[in-house]
Amino acid sequence: DILMIVKKLGVVGEERNILLHYIIITSRKLKKPLSATVKGDSSAGKSYTLLTIIKMFPKSAYIDLTDATPQSFYYCPEDHFKHKIIVIFEKHGGERADYAIRTLQSEGKLKIQVTVKNPETGLFETQIIEKDGPTGFITTTTDSFIHVENDTRNISMFPDQSSEQTSRVYESVDARYLGMQPITDDELNPWHHAQLVLEQIPVYIPFVKCFRKYFPNHIVRTRRDYSHFLAVVETVAFLHQKQRARIE
Repeated sequence: DILMIVKKLGVVGEERNILLHYIIITSRKLKKPLSATVKGDSSAGKSYTLLTIIKMFPKSAYIDLTDATPQSFYYCPEDHFKHKIIVIFEKHGGERADYAIRTLQSEGKLKIQVTVKNPETGLFETQIIEKDGPTGFITTTTDSFIHVENDTRNISMFPDQSSEQTSRVYESVDARYLGMQPITDDELNPWHHAQLVLEQIPVYIPFVKCFRKYFPNHIVRTRRDYSHFLAVVETVAFLHQKQRARIE
């Protein structure tokens, strides 16, 4: 059903990336949301696919930005980042705020000590500003390699750059000029509501130990990759919470 709606929104191919994007944005409601970096050439459809998929989510699910400064994250409203996904469509737009973003991902909150002037005494005082997560993060880049501190925190995604996908894109562009009807708000609203009714409940994976033998233990970064993989499984179960058995 997700693939059907996204296709009607104008995305062709990219089935695996469509579903992974949907899972990552859904994971915002977990204690440790997922994050992703979409890597590909210019015109590969990195931003278009992401921009289309966020239409299936209520505005409360994400924060979409084109640029951000380091200090801007500390002066947002209370709970501005809590259980949301930050989307920056080009990684260069978020580089200045990299440290704040990484801290939100790893620590689940931001905490900074600043100096402010007391209006009554005229003296400078120290004040703590704290912003709570948890928060996930999605960005796109044309770079094959990014800073290792960012890369290991994110799932790397790669758009389909094959000639077959290019042909599918041509057909999609043609369809716009052949009277294809755009999707209506009435078709998207049920998807928004489906996200809003998801309860923040823990997920139990009884077969979790079966996966461990497939992950190498001589590469340090797989410690995070293993967590990401299990979080994907967790999010799939979380998304189907109305169809799964509950344990009291």
